[in-house]
Amino acid sequence: MRIREFTLGADPELFIINTKTNKVVSSVGLIPGIKDEPYKADDMPEGFGIEIDNILAEFNIPPCKSCGEWINNIEYMKNYLRNFLKKINPDYDIKCSAYEEVDSDQLQSPEANLFGCDPDYNVYTLKTNPKPSPKGKNGRSAGSIGAHVLGN
Repeated sequence: MRIREFTLGADPELFIINTKTNKVVSSVGLIPGIKDEPYKADDMPEGFGIEIDNILAEFNIPPCKSCGEWINNIEYMKNYLRNFLKKINPDYDIKCSAYEEVDSDQLQSPEANLFGCDPDYNVYTLKTNPKPSPKGKNGRSAGSIGAHVLGN
């Protein structure tokens, strides 16, 4: 059987960085929205949203039918998130990175200690994956799509 049509979505996770200090800033208290209830601003097109994931900023895009549409939607949300953060603090920006060490003062919220999707499944075995834990006490990681596709 040949697949003739498909849609592709994404919910990349991005670090928030203070460009003056080059330090990671927690999204908790900055980014509205949570996994089950993403924030959808009035100026945001249908199907888009932002929320926190651990201390990272996460965004959603609607399902796309082409590579070009997917890239445009990812770029739209990266720019949306950047502009959103700059209104809070002009020194804030996004950082597309797979892993960052984070200062302890940014890890004080309960959300900072939640890891992994609930539940997360192995695509090959269809069984639930074990919950991840941080590489180091203050290490935090972003999902692979955000890290490998987005770039800076």
